[in-house]
Amino acid sequence: MNLTTARRLSRVLLLVSAACCAASVLRTLLGIGGTGLAQAIYDGGIACACLAWFLRLLAPGEPARAALACGISGALLWGCGSIVTAIAGDPPGFGLVDALMLGVTALLVLTVACYGLSTIPRPIAPTRLLDALLSALTVTAVGGCFVFQSALQVVPNETAALFFSASGKVALLAVAIGLLALRGWAFDRRFATMAAGALCSTVAELLYRWAQAHGGVPLFGTLYDVLFMVGGLLLAGAAWTEQRAIGTQPRRAEIVVPVALGGIALTVLLTVGADPRSSRLTLALAGLAVATLLVRMAVSLTTNYRLLLQSQQDAVTDPVTGLGNSRGMAADLELLAGAPTTLVLLDLNGFKAYNDTFGHPAGDELLMRIGADLRRAAGAGGRAYRMGGDEFCVLLPAGGPADPGDLAAAAVQRGEGYTVTAAFGAVALPEETRDPSAALQLADDRMYVDKRSGRERRGASLPA
Repeated sequence: MNLTTARRLSRVLLLVSAACCAASVLRTLLGIGGTGLAQAIYDGGIACACLAWFLRLLAPGEPARAALACGISGALLWGCGSIVTAIAGDPPGFGLVDALMLGVTALLVLTVACYGLSTIPRPIAPTRLLDALLSALTVTAVGGCFVFQSALQVVPNETAALFFSASGKVALLAVAIGLLALRGWAFDRRFATMAAGALCSTVAELLYRWAQAHGGVPLFGTLYDVLFMVGGLLLAGAAWTEQRAIGTQPRRAEIVVPVALGGIALTVLLTVGADPRSSRLTLALAGLAVATLLVRMAVSLTTNYRLLLQSQQDAVTDPVTGLGNSRGMAADLELLAGAPTTLVLLDLNGFKAYNDTFGHPAGDELLMRIGADLRRAAGAGGRAYRMGGDEFCVLLPAGGPADPGDLAAAAVQRGEGYTVTAAFGAVALPEETRDPSAALQLADDRMYVDKRSGRERRGASLPA
């Protein structure tokens, strides 16, 4: 089946499913018809949504086929459950229908997980992994506080059905929010629609089971039917929504949401911990969520500290040669605090012609070679810098083995079709001046005198 035909059929099916939702609302509010009509509307709405989902799996060009396959498997289990319910009803206690519906929930969890994992940007930052764990633990802790504990206190013949059903839906919600955390809390329309469908299904199931355990509720003919159908409609609509890539850029929500989740977990921990009848599982989950938040904060602080150090290093480093830049030289001059030093400023001759002839990438490689040669020539006590363009600077300790002429010679690069040499100017610190700006100006003046005179010291006499 081609994509165009499948899309047209799915639109019809989705419209029919939406009409069934509207009909269920009207039937419930106006009290039209009985349980049989309610079940027919419900089955029709869900069946149309499942068929629309199935058509997307058959059509070409679907990047998340594993997720759709899980969804189709869940739809088949739901169909089996509907047939069993139509034949034998849904007796109290945990029976075959409940087992089938639990399987539907498990497959729905896999559907959301497979789709979410297929859209997560790689590589995954450690903070996002911790956010996912924090989200899952917080959701499960809240579920344990409001769902699990109450499920264990209801009448015995409904305990298993309610507990397993509630557990599955809480797991679905935990997986959905955890995946959202892995995505950096970024919504695309497809994931948002799928998550909304899963949320509707979760809320409907929990409310239905709650009402069933606290006084009973009809199997069909209530507004719970509408929530179930809306959930199915949204999931089917998500299957036909275009999947778009999400960016990896940090978002403000990655700061706000984890703090909010940690606050919720801490509230659960304090509230539940004050009640001696509280579940130990809930306390453990809330405690783990708070601990995860603390680890997450520690990782964030460590990461930010490393980024700060890196930015400080980048601020004083030339990105092409890896040498220090003018800021780095100024900072090092302050650290020298008047120690006898020779400041040597070098300007390359012939570099512009080389750059124009061989291109900028080759020019950058030449600058890297010159920078490495100057670093070696400066020796263990010297420091080399690139001031910008084709201008370098070296600080030599007084009495060191290297002299300004050695540096000019080290900067010479010769090859087929090019010769690059260096003119230089040197200033003795602090004998000639103590001011760094004045020293640079004096060295610059001497360097241009050397350049104009055409003398390149030892570098000019090196053999080719």
